[in-house]
Amino acid sequence: MKKKMNIIVSGLLLLGAVALTGCGVRKPTTADSMAADSSKTETTMETTMASYQKISAEDAKKRIDSGDSLIILDVRNADEYEEKHIPGAILIPNDDIGTEPLDALPDLNQEILVYCRSGNRSAQAAKKLIEAGYTKVYDFGGIGDWTYETESGAYESMAMEATASEGLLGTFHTADINGEPVTQDVFAQSNLTMLNIWGTFCYPCIQEMPDIGQLSEEYKDRMQIIGLISDVTQPEDKGALEIIEYTGANYLHIVNSVDLMNGYVGQVQLVPTTVFLDKEGKQVGSVYTGSQSKSSWERIIKEMLEKVE
Repeated sequence: MKKKMNIIVSGLLLLGAVALTGCGVRKPTTADSMAADSSKTETTMETTMASYQKISAEDAKKRIDSGDSLIILDVRNADEYEEKHIPGAILIPNDDIGTEPLDALPDLNQEILVYCRSGNRSAQAAKKLIEAGYTKVYDFGGIGDWTYETESGAYESMAMEATASEGLLGTFHTADINGEPVTQDVFAQSNLTMLNIWGTFCYPCIQEMPDIGQLSEEYKDRMQIIGLISDVTQPEDKGALEIIEYTGANYLHIVNSVDLMNGYVGQVQLVPTTVFLDKEGKQVGSVYTGSQSKSSWERIIKEMLEKVE
């Protein structure tokens, strides 16, 4: 298996060297499906077989109180949300939901609890989410049946809530490739962080990773390098782990998350994209799209270090 992986990665590196410096971003779905594209037939069969589940408000409250990772999705309009909503709910109006995955919900395996005013729009939205490929969709009806805590106030997305003082990526919660929790506090560990956003499907990304791995070791006393895997949302992704091992990119790699996708990462259109951040997570210098040679990265790193040291 390892020999086969070496051959595959070698092929990717060769193709990247011949033709490309960057790749269009592929929106994350699941860790497994992003490692290899499923056929249209398989996707159609899975969508046909899947269906959303109807649950009570009481059951939804139990799921919310469980502490498990889940999304509370309000599919009403903004005025209704502002008047009264369930704490922690995100707003995506039913009319904005189609039959394609949503940027605000990058993980197709994320548990989603859907509600509206009376139960009609939540049922419509839940059906469309299943058609879009989401696998854990639960409709708990209307807020009129919700006898628990509510609050009022206009909706602000995670991206809008991230102020300049919070840094480029704002407040986020994710995990590294091995499953250890990671938040925005990770940037405080070094005066300078080189954040390299890459994808497992991207030839130029993989091509430059051996050089970045070497730079991580050479500059470890002055800065840190973090890889953000744009198309992987679950830790211990086999494809990502094999690429990291093969390329010797032995620095911290974090997986994508709803927090990140709703902020800066969701705006990235090309990988690799690399940005430098200070201890507060604020951007230093320019954004670099496309792969670079080791000598180019060395020059850029020295320039960035001069700005923060």
